[in-house]
Amino acid sequence: MTEPTPFPPIFELDSRASALLDALVDLGHLDEPSLDQVNQVLASIDKPLNRHGMATISFEDVRRVASMALFDRLPQLEGEARRMVEREWGLLFY
Repeated sequence: MTEPTPFPPIFELDSRASALLDALVDLGHLDEPSLDQVNQVLASIDKPLNRHGMATISFEDVRRVASMALFDRLPQLEGEARRMVEREWGLLFY
């Protein structure tokens, strides 16, 4: 008898994590490539699955991964975009 092929886990963002990610996109801090990068990293986090095979991505997970992506992107930002990130960094991540 062969083992069934397992389905990959389904990830869902908790409400605070979703709100943070939405705010970062709406404020222009994460562009499409950065958002894709964040989503790839979030999907690779090893999280325990509930009985339905779902894993919840927390606010802390999103905050950690998004801050890394934003920090990586900072050298490419210029002028007002860079100053906006510098001004809002504390509000978004602390």
